[in-house]
Amino acid sequence: INERRGACLRAQKGMRAVGLLRFFTALGAGTLFGQPVTGLVGPAGVPVGGSKPKVVAIIAAVGELCNLTPEQIVAPGRAAESVYARILVAHIACRHFGHMPSVVARVCRRDRSSIVHAIGRASVLMIADPSVRADIEAVLETLGGGR
Repeated sequence: INERRGACLRAQKGMRAVGLLRFFTALGAGTLFGQPVTGLVGPAGVPVGGSKPKVVAIIAAVGELCNLTPEQIVAPGRAAESVYARILVAHIACRHFGHMPSVVARVCRRDRSSIVHAIGRASVLMIADPSVRADIEAVLETLGGGR
């Protein structure tokens, strides 16, 4: 650039332009090599256009697994069973269904940072204890989805 040799940069820009034109042409046509092309995008692992369960439904499913009522899960306190259930709710709602931590926090009557901490805690627990992953899979199966 300092020596005014920009042929490579111009070539890159040209290739990018050609790629974008081809993509937008395919997007406008609706198909590419016989496959449908759409412009819908979303976070990885979150189905686009599909419905996701509400946080209260996730709480109910986790409660069923842990033999707790939804009120016991969201109630203040640090009973081990309730804390574990909240960790599962936070992980499943945010990581598998794309709910925002602030939304989960509001429904669970917690601070957003508590939900973020619970998500991190779930990751650690899944590595340390295979039964945590099995519990998450059981809840996902009950809810009928997730990634």
